[in-house]
Amino acid sequence: MFTDIFWPCLILEIFVMGLVSTDCPNFHLQTEYCNSKIVFLAERPPSVGKPGSMEMKIVSIFKGKCALDAISKDNSVMVETNMDFKNLTQGIMADTSFVVFGKIKDGTFSAEGCIQFYPKKWLRSYQKSALLYKYRRGCDCVDEIDPKFDDITCEYLYSSMVKTEGKCTWSSTKPYVICRDFLKWIGSKRY
Repeated sequence: MFTDIFWPCLILEIFVMGLVSTDCPNFHLQTEYCNSKIVFLAERPPSVGKPGSMEMKIVSIFKGKCALDAISKDNSVMVETNMDFKNLTQGIMADTSFVVFGKIKDGTFSAEGCIQFYPKKWLRSYQKSALLYKYRRGCDCVDEIDPKFDDITCEYLYSSMVKTEGKCTWSSTKPYVICRDFLKWIGSKRY
């Protein structure tokens, strides 16, 4: 019963993660969180601005509150990026909020990394709570995190790096252990 439900969900996750960016490898969100000066949740852009620029309404701030407050006006911020914003306002991206990763460059918020805008509706519950406090605890481990994933992994969806007794390890959440054990079981069933 469990495998009948879990396997299709994992296939869907693989498909969804492939939609985040086709030009970049899949980076762990903790890597992006730790390497970004500012991380916030923004409402879906209402319309396309000039190419490479769009105003976004800030819903909540995960990192860099003081820096973001200094450049925001009426809870909105102008975002400069190398991404085509039209893709964020149409199709499967319509009517969704985004977690935005970036930094301040020349007095403007800049989002130029591989994961710039991550759809909130694609976040797992673990990732939502990790953005609030778990990712920050493991930022000194960011160099030990494999920065890219060739395929979907249990670490990406259900875990983060933490430092325990001076050693960096993946946190063992219940969903992470179930996912890892399931993938091991699938691997053992191959002929």
